[in-house]
Amino acid sequence: MKKIIVSFTTICCLFLSTALLRAADSESQYKYPPALDISEETKTQEQSEEQVVAFERFSLEFYRQLIDDKDTQNKNLICSPWSAAMALAMLHDGANGKTAEEIQKALQFQGDSKAFAKYLFMIAFNARDSRGEEGDLLVLETANAFCMQADYQFHDSYKQLLHDRFLAELFTVDFTENPAEAVEKINQWCAENTNDKIKKIISNVNSDTRMVLMNAIYFNALWQDVFDPEDTKPERFRHADGSTSRTQMMNMREASFGYYETKGFKALSMPYTGNAHMLILLPDRADGLATLEKSLTSETLRQIDEQIECELVNVKMPRFKFEHTAELKPPLQKMGINIAFDDSADFSKITDEDKLFVSRVLQKAMIRVDEEGTEAAAITVVLMDAVGMPDEQPKVYTFYADRPFLFLIRENTSDSILFMGRVHQPEVAEERGSIRERLRNRVRSNVRSNFL
Repeated sequence: MKKIIVSFTTICCLFLSTALLRAADSESQYKYPPALDISEETKTQEQSEEQVVAFERFSLEFYRQLIDDKDTQNKNLICSPWSAAMALAMLHDGANGKTAEEIQKALQFQGDSKAFAKYLFMIAFNARDSRGEEGDLLVLETANAFCMQADYQFHDSYKQLLHDRFLAELFTVDFTENPAEAVEKINQWCAENTNDKIKKIISNVNSDTRMVLMNAIYFNALWQDVFDPEDTKPERFRHADGSTSRTQMMNMREASFGYYETKGFKALSMPYTGNAHMLILLPDRADGLATLEKSLTSETLRQIDEQIECELVNVKMPRFKFEHTAELKPPLQKMGINIAFDDSADFSKITDEDKLFVSRVLQKAMIRVDEEGTEAAAITVVLMDAVGMPDEQPKVYTFYADRPFLFLIRENTSDSILFMGRVHQPEVAEERGSIRERLRNRVRSNVRSNFL
């Protein structure tokens, strides 16, 4: 049977901004995604402990497999487990038999896949559109789309499922006769849904490509307590190999943050103006990050969440901005997704015209952290071939992130991980416009959200 390529793209954007769904040459019945039907009761309902722990374990295992790559050692890294999970969930619902079982097992969810998709949306819903004291929003918006070969026979039931369950929009291209235009449209969709932070995810497609599934997440938020730019100054940053460099270090004295310390590392929880926070895990030693990453478990995070307390802390933290691109096929295979990558894969829920299998998976992500807040983005692509203070003097703790550290951006309600990464070498690039300005401009723009 002839080889066919299906491209599966997930876009994960960590910016304090919105994501939109726009399409070219859409089929009319799928032109706009439906509004997410979430009742007030559902919004306030606590997620089950099983769902929370399962997604957290997937997130940590996903990250652990990324850092296992020799090419990432002692390098900055940013990824979005949430976006990867959403992309794999869409893929799962097109799979049958053992192909679907392996994907489900890797995602670590049990039972109804519809409930899992709704859970992923609830994580984003809980964090987004939260207003701070000055009217500043934390914006976390997502988008799904599926790009298909024109005049190719895909099951209407699968297209309808993506539209209804994942709020996805369909647009058609001609991979066979006009691959350059197809690439342009896909990259344009990526740029629109990441506030131009990720403008390119693919440079070419095979003439046998038949389908691209895309997910986008865009995050932009301000710190609840911003750093004073006048206190930022060049200071020493210690590296794992014993060397040092000078970097722009932000400073804040006697600030109230969630603080926890144990043997081997300290933890600091820095809230955003909305319903999310950044959890920073700082090893005691400059060469201690690798050990901390390998030992980090869901149980460790639960212990931190249970024992962290509000304390006065003197904080030093570098400004940083970087991006990271990862080939996800090897990590996903180590997580147990194997059949999907060979010609025995069963994606018969998508089409009967040709036999499809996954040939390549990519994720590209970026993050920017400064005195005002955080902006981040990520893209994942999957290609498929056929085949209160006491009166006494309080203790003030120190949290000086002057050495490699781990960070997690989490939604507050369930502490689910939206983004996760590490800083080995702070890299700061000058950029026009502050995070606050970009956030407000994005909120004012006419953008169609999944959450209406």
